[in-house]
Amino acid sequence: MTTKKAIKRKDNKGTVLKDGEFQRKDGRYCYKYKDYRSKTNYIYANTLNELREKENQLQKSLMKGLESNDVNLNYVFECWSEIHQVKPSTMSNYIAMYNKHIRNILGDLKIKDIRYSLIAIIYKNLLSNGLKLGSVRDIHNLLHSIIDLAVKDNLIAKNPCDGALDGVKKFAKPTEKKQALTTKQQSIFFEYIKSSRYRGWLPLFTVLFGTGCRIGEILGLTWNDIDFKNNLISINHTLEYIRVPNEKYKINISTPKTKTSVRHIPMLDEVRKALLNIREFQLNTTLNTLKVDGYTGFIFTNKNGNLYYKNNINNAINNIVNSYNKRETEIAKSENREPELLPHFSCHIARHSFATRLFENEANIKTISELLGHSNISTTMNIYTDVSIDKKQEAIKEIQGKIKIS
Repeated sequence: MTTKKAIKRKDNKGTVLKDGEFQRKDGRYCYKYKDYRSKTNYIYANTLNELREKENQLQKSLMKGLESNDVNLNYVFECWSEIHQVKPSTMSNYIAMYNKHIRNILGDLKIKDIRYSLIAIIYKNLLSNGLKLGSVRDIHNLLHSIIDLAVKDNLIAKNPCDGALDGVKKFAKPTEKKQALTTKQQSIFFEYIKSSRYRGWLPLFTVLFGTGCRIGEILGLTWNDIDFKNNLISINHTLEYIRVPNEKYKINISTPKTKTSVRHIPMLDEVRKALLNIREFQLNTTLNTLKVDGYTGFIFTNKNGNLYYKNNINNAINNIVNSYNKRETEIAKSENREPELLPHFSCHIARHSFATRLFENEANIKTISELLGHSNISTTMNIYTDVSIDKKQEAIKEIQGKIKIS
């Protein structure tokens, strides 16, 4: 799927117009804006200079509205989103989160009327209704940051979000920790793909499970990122999915999640073989000509030559697991034994599984952290601490007789 770069509007004289500025068919100019109550308004002028003078006067007027302490949360959010510096995909997620969980409940309230108790009750209700603590924490962090802007503008003296989540954490429902696939489960998953109608997915899943990369990093890979001579994969960009109001997600290429996400990953033999097979297939058919934000030569595309969405991969995993489990259940029943079923998992579990295999076989935590592209070792230790039962049993056998307990 291709994406178009934002095209700057111009008037009939070729002058670039600012965001919110338009030229009507009759030649007049228009500026669209939202006031401090989040109501959409328009101002008009016969010339661009006249319009921009009115815009300057408008900003002064809006500032008076701010100083009146009569603004609502929606207006503060509009200001916050204008000055908060994050990647477009991150901002689109913030906007979606705000619209879903905050706007209809708090948006129209004046900032000065938002209380700690109200926010705590909202968090409690979200937790009681099954939203995960991590998701509510994301909402809290967003709301806290927005209202912090009102504090900095001296609209209120203190942020009412302070401590609101800590007071209601006990209402969070226990959640099962996401488990990496065991070595056996991973082997079953791949063996089934090889012998089923899903074999076309084998190269992508081989690279996904064999590098520990984030799904956006994998789907954004181009042949320029593959160094077969030195056996390295360069991770220097990522595929992002930006939510567009009233539309499907939009795909674009962006910088990786953090500075340490830019890294080189040595190729395992299976990964190298999978990439070479894809390369040979593309050379013998038609090389992909898709271009996104200046990047071409994408490795993983669908049958129509378009880039995948993350959900495409998760759906494929779900279909494979369902197909395998159905077949395994039938075979186990005919053999009068318990079936060895695969758990349902997401593409992120592939990264989690790769990290777990590293922990099971590599003692150098710094090496693991760098391969995964984490900003620090503590992140690695906090997230990836699973070690399989088999490995634990092997460790106990190794020290059997070597440690005196009593």
